[in-house]
Amino acid sequence: RALVLVDGIPLNDPFGGWVYWNRVPVASIRSIEVFNGGASDSYGAGALGGIVNIETRRLSESFASLEASYGNEKTPNISFDAGWARGPWGITAAGQALRTTGYVIVAESQRGAVDTPAGTGDLVGSLKVSRKLSEGGAMFLRASSFAESRRNGTPLQTNNTRIPEADLGADWNSSAAGAFSVRLYGSYGIFNQNFSAVSANRASESLTNRQRSPSQQIGFAAQWQRTFVTRHTITSALETRAVRGHSAETTFGATGPTALVDAGGRQRAAGFLAQDAFRFAQNWLLTFGGRVDGWLNSRGFSSRTPLTAGAPAASAFPNRSETAFSPRLSLLRTFHTG
Repeated sequence: RALVLVDGIPLNDPFGGWVYWNRVPVASIRSIEVFNGGASDSYGAGALGGIVNIETRRLSESFASLEASYGNEKTPNISFDAGWARGPWGITAAGQALRTTGYVIVAESQRGAVDTPAGTGDLVGSLKVSRKLSEGGAMFLRASSFAESRRNGTPLQTNNTRIPEADLGADWNSSAAGAFSVRLYGSYGIFNQNFSAVSANRASESLTNRQRSPSQQIGFAAQWQRTFVTRHTITSALETRAVRGHSAETTFGATGPTALVDAGGRQRAAGFLAQDAFRFAQNWLLTFGGRVDGWLNSRGFSSRTPLTAGAPAASAFPNRSETAFSPRLSLLRTFHTG
C-alpha cells in the first residue's frame, strides 16, 4: 500500500484504501513527489509501500488557468484553477470534469448482446479560502466534492461514488521556535455497486448483488521541526484518524431479493514520531529516532437476514488493539563530483 497525500492530507479512501485520482484537478497541481519503498516512519502506518505527495498551487497573486482536451471514444476533459488575492487573503476555485463512452472490454469474438461499452463520468470541484501568516506561513480552509459514475461493461454492472470533504491546514515558520504544520480533515463517502451473473452465451444477465458502502473519517496531523546548533534537526510528529465503515448488501436469486447482508465497524489509529538528523561531519548525516503506532478496531459486526426462508444470523466481533514501536537508524554519505 502506498499513501497519497494532497497538501499533507490523505487522498486514500478510508473504507478500502483505493485512490480516486480524479479528485485532484490537473490544473491545480504545482508539484508531485514520489518516494519509493516504505516510508511509514515519517508519514504514518499507511505509507508501507511508498509515498505520492501532491502539492497544489500556492496563491501569491491572482491567476486563472484552463486545460481542455478531447480524445477518442468521445472523451472530453476540462480542468481549471483560478485564484483571487487581496492583501493577505485569497480565494481559489478549482474543478475538473471528465466523461468517456469507453469501449467494450470483451474480445469481439466472444461478445454477446449483453456487452456494452465500459464508460465513466467524473466531476470534482473545490473552494479554498487562504490567509498568509507572518514569516512565510499560511493557513487555509478547503471544501471539495467528488462524484463518479461508472458503467462496467454490461447494463446491470454499474457503480457510483460521492465524496464531500472539508480540510483545514496551517503552516508557520519561526526563526526561534521552528517550523510547524497542522492538518485537520473530515470526509463522508458513499460507494454503490451492482454485481451480476452473465449467461454462458453472453446473451443475458441477472442481478446477483447490490452493495451500498457509506464511510466516514476524521483525522488530525501535526509536525514540528527545528535545527539546533546548525547540526541537529529535530522532528516530532503526531497523527490520529478515526474511520467508520459499513457495507449493506442485498443478494438476489432467480425470483428476486433473497437476503440482506450487513457488516461494518470502526477503527481508530494514532502515531507519534521523534527523530534527530545529525550532520556530524561534512557530507555525513546520521538519522536516528523511533515511531509508536496504536490501533483499535471496535464495534465490528456482521448479520444476514433472509428474505425468503431461513433464520437470521448475527455476529458481534470483539474489540482488537495493538501497539507497535518502529526504530530507525540510518547513515548517509554524499559524494560530490566535478
